[in-house]
Amino acid sequence: MDKRMYPASLTKVATAIYAIEHGDKNELVTVSKKAAKADGSSVFIEPGEEIELSKLIAGMLINSGNDAAIAIAEHMSGSEKLFMEDLNEFLRKEVNVTDTHFTNPHGLFDKDHVTTASDLENYPICNEK
Repeated sequence: MDKRMYPASLTKVATAIYAIEHGDKNELVTVSKKAAKADGSSVFIEPGEEIELSKLIAGMLINSGNDAAIAIAEHMSGSEKLFMEDLNEFLRKEVNVTDTHFTNPHGLFDKDHVTTASDLENYPICNEK
């Protein structure tokens, strides 16, 4: 349960929880060039497009849209880098994870992007609050 592992797209669950708890689902998000050209799976958003946060969350979770995950991150914290600081702090303080460190909002591989089964089981508990 405490072995560190690569979480892949399970990362998007954490990104969604953070966005739902800290964002306004009806707020419009302007898609950046960086988000629109994200690697991996996509919901095919375009630079400059304005999309409700709730629709980006749905696209991220249902279609595994890495582009949507980056757009959410940039919207929530101003940049992907700042979002990762905010998300990791949120996970430590509010979800009570101890062995998780995420380096991106979508889960594409990075050797430092890790979690444990013990930490993952805290996500639904956090969501019940």
